Amino acid sequence: GGPAERGGLRPGDVLRLIDGEPLGSFRDATLILSRVPLDQPLRLVVRRGAEDQLALTLPGPSRP
Repeated sequence: GGPAERGGLRPGDVLRLIDGEPLGSFRDATLILSRVPLDQPLRLVVRRGAEDQLALTLPGPSRP
């Protein structure tokens, strides 16, 4: 029930882009996400299944 699930992300989805930036590793994702301003929505492109590419928008990180 977290933000990723509410935004449409599913188990098994493979992140390809975060806000237009390609991902080569988990470290890339961490660096990109650390630069996202709080409460700014994230635009993701994910691979779901063999060839499927989906564009999703998730709520951005919020203040603790």
